[in-house]
Parts: sequence; structure tokens; C-alpha cells
Amino acid sequence: HSLQFINLIKNLINMKEAFYNWVFHFNPYTKQWAAIPRELYNDYWSNYELEGVIRSNKFSTLLEIIQKTDGDNIEKKLNIEL
Repeated sequence: HSLQFINLIKNLINMKEAFYNWVFHFNPYTKQWAAIPRELYNDYWSNYELEGVIRSNKFSTLLEIIQKTDGDNIEKKLNIEL
């Protein structure tokens, strides 16, 4: 898993600016990754159910969603409720 994570980070470094305004957090209790928009970062720590935060068991899923939407208007572009 470590090598896979390192490869994901290398790919992230080489990708577009879509990831610039995102912060990632792993919760060891829920075993889930969270992708947090930079402007919601402070609020995230006091409200786990904060709207606009994306969660997944796989880090790669979060990267894929953000990349496909260029990091903007994810709910609108994917036509889903997060």
C-alpha cells in the first residue's frame, strides 16, 4: 500500500492545478479519506458532516473526482449530493 500511495502522490505533483485548493485528511477511526476544500478547512474540524467535503475509502477515488471536475463545483458537475 505504501508504494501505491507514493505513486499517487507523484502523480498528484505532476497534475493540473485542480488540487491546489484541496486538503486531504485520513480518519483512522472511520478508515476514510476526506478531501476538504481549502476555504472549509477550519470548519471541517468542528463539523464532520460539513457540506462540500468529499469522503471515500480510497484516496485514489478522491483524486479522480477532483481531477474530473477540475476541482470546481463538484456537486453540480457530478450531479450528486455530497
